[in-house]
Order: sequence, then structure tokens, then C-alpha cells
Amino acid sequence: MPNRRSRFLRGKGSAVALSLCAVALCSCDFSSGVSAGGDLCVTPGVSADKVNIGLVLTDSQDDASASVFRAYRAGVEARISLANAEGGINGRKITYRWEDDQGNVRQNLFAAQSLVGSDDVFGLIETTAVASGSAEYLNGKGIPVVGIGIERQWSEYRNMFTHSYTAVQGSSVTTWGQFVRERGGRRAVILVSADNDASISSAQQLGDSLRSVGVSLADTITVARGITSQTGLVQKIRSSGADTVIGALDGDTFAQTMVSARQAGLRVGLYMSAPPGYSQQTLRSYGSGIAGMVAFAHFAPFELGLPADEHLLKALGQYAPYLQPANQSGAGDGWIAADIFLRGLETGGSCPTRENFIEGLSQLTHYDAEGLLASPIDLGSQRAAVSPCWYFVQVNADGTQFEPIGRVPRCGEVIQGGAGSGSGSS
Repeated sequence: MPNRRSRFLRGKGSAVALSLCAVALCSCDFSSGVSAGGDLCVTPGVSADKVNIGLVLTDSQDDASASVFRAYRAGVEARISLANAEGGINGRKITYRWEDDQGNVRQNLFAAQSLVGSDDVFGLIETTAVASGSAEYLNGKGIPVVGIGIERQWSEYRNMFTHSYTAVQGSSVTTWGQFVRERGGRRAVILVSADNDASISSAQQLGDSLRSVGVSLADTITVARGITSQTGLVQKIRSSGADTVIGALDGDTFAQTMVSARQAGLRVGLYMSAPPGYSQQTLRSYGSGIAGMVAFAHFAPFELGLPADEHLLKALGQYAPYLQPANQSGAGDGWIAADIFLRGLETGGSCPTRENFIEGLSQLTHYDAEGLLASPIDLGSQRAAVSPCWYFVQVNADGTQFEPIGRVPRCGEVIQGGAGSGSGSS
């Protein structure tokens, strides 16, 4: 496949340049053109005035999933562009190339090998559900990776860093169960995606959280997107006698289920979604049909208007104006991932290496993305821990916006050695 390369301009020109880069492999250069003039550093991807990194994302799935990944890329672009506008990292500007892994494990490995081998990048940012495809390869070569921690490999390899672990076995927090109980929930069902490690692990964490505060788990129901009958699914929820339905799956599927259940006259006191439910795409698609739906998030909701949120939104408007609306959760995740990567580069000083990047981030024990995260995280000894603090939002009565439930995150206690939620029905 041919290489298409384009220099990103600042401001509105970014949108034009992005359209020129919309192919499977693209080189994107965000900078003011100022040379660092630093010492020569013999490190892959590092020159006297630049550090070239790679981005692996899924950009070719259905609209609901693709919109999240594209928002993530906008967040990455905005954070890198801002860093370059402020002089780069230790005098070097940051450039990146990206490849689409098509949501396929083998393609993910190919994308990583291409970026590391042919393009000689320093490290990778990944926004994909199949990072497991390249995890062993990248770990073996000591390549730094930052991204979305939705597979178990993110907690197993020392070269992989994330701000939110959703696939940690045997660990949970009481936070979600406490919220359900406060809302009157006493008997719940959890919806889980078929053959999805992140969804299965999240369901186990949620089940342990519910049981820890005395909320019974009536059933864990496996849902195959586009295959499972909504009629049959609603009947299973009805038969369970649950007063609470929790989605450990994508926001679109959960919203479909909520709408179908209401149309069938099913009375449920609380519908609560994992972070994917906090989505502007879902809100636009389902509107008042999901009024009252709750979602929890690991970073401050945009609707709070915190300084960290406003800083992010301003950068998105300046460097990624094509993302509309800008207040998309995927953009927040991309911004934070890029920020972590930049922190790693900073620790390398005048000559960053892959090893001192990994060592440097491993010593970062109180990272909060300058106030975006619900609670500081430890990227070292506690790097695979589930955060005890979460924000909660709720769709308003007319289905037009999310409203924060309180202005501060809710924090619970860590649960170790949970029993897991079991396989459930399908």
C-alpha cells in the first residue's frame, strides 16, 4: 500500500490535511517548524529535532465504533499539536504516522511491525480492541506503548501503559455497587459482549462490586451484537426479575436494549452503562429513548466545565476542529494517552531511549492528567489497579445532553480476589 504523507498546518488547515491523510498509512507532522538543534541521539525514531511515533487505530468498522476511535485520534492530534506549539519535548517536535488495524488481531501485528520496522518509530499509541495481536512482539522489542487498556495484556507487559484498566482479573471496587444500591437497586443483570475479553472482565468487576454491597446478581447475559434477538434479550431480563440493568458492552448495543425494553413495557429502575455509554454518538442516535440512563466515566465529564476540560476543548477547537461536537469521551481518552506518552519522552531528557521512557513512566506514581482523571494513578507498582474513583453522568429527561451526578467523583474501596460473575446465560 503506498505511503501518503502530509504536513499538518495549524488551525483550520488541520482538517484539510487530515482528509489527505485518510488512508491506511499516514505521516502527520504537527509543528511550528522550529529546529531543536539538540545533540545527535542514536535512538530509533529520534533525530536532532524530531521524535517520530506511531499510532495504531481501528478506523474501518461500523459508524458507532469508528466514531469513538476517530475522536480518540483527534485527542491525540490536539495534545501533540499543543506540545509542538509550545516548543516540543526537550526541544524536539513530535511527528506521527498511523495505520488502521481494521479491528483484526493479525492486522494489528502487521500494523505494528510496519511502523516499527519500515517507519522506524520510537514507540506507539494504540486505540484498538485488538492490541493483543502485537503485544508480545512489541514487548519483545522493548517498544513503549500507550493506549486503551481493554485487554489483559495491558496489565501484563511492562512496556504497555494506560490510564484505565478494564481487563484486570481478580480486582474490583465497591464504587459501582454502592451507586446502584443508593439508587434503590437490589437485583441486577449484567449484559456482556460475546468473545470480548474487556467486556467479560468488566462484567466480572461489576458483579463483584454489586455483591460486595449486598446487591444480588440475577444473571449475566451474553449479547452478540447484530445477532442476539432484542425480543429474546428483553424476555431474559424480564424473567430475571431484575430492577437494574448494567451494560458491560458498547454504548450502542446497550442503548438499543434499553429502548427495546421500554417499548416492551419492562419496568426497570436503573439502566447503567460502562464508560462506552458516555457517548455523544449514542445520545444523538437514541435521544429521549435513553432518558435517565446512567454511565460512569474515569475522567471528568465535559459538562462539569472544569479547567482541565476547558483546556482540552480549547485545544480540540484549535488543532482538531473537524471533530464535531468536540466533547466526545474518545477525544478525552486520546488526549490523556498522548499526554502520558509525552510525559515518558520528557523523562528521557536530551536523549530519550525506549528503556528510559519505560523506566521513567514506571516511576510516575501520581498521574492525574492535570485534573482530568477521577483519581491519580500509579503507572509503576500499582499500574494494573482498578481505579476506586469514578464520575457518573445521566441523560436528561428530553435526551439532549448528559448531566453530571455531582461535581466530584465517587470513591469506593478496592476489592481483591473477587469471585467473578460467571459465564451467565446466552
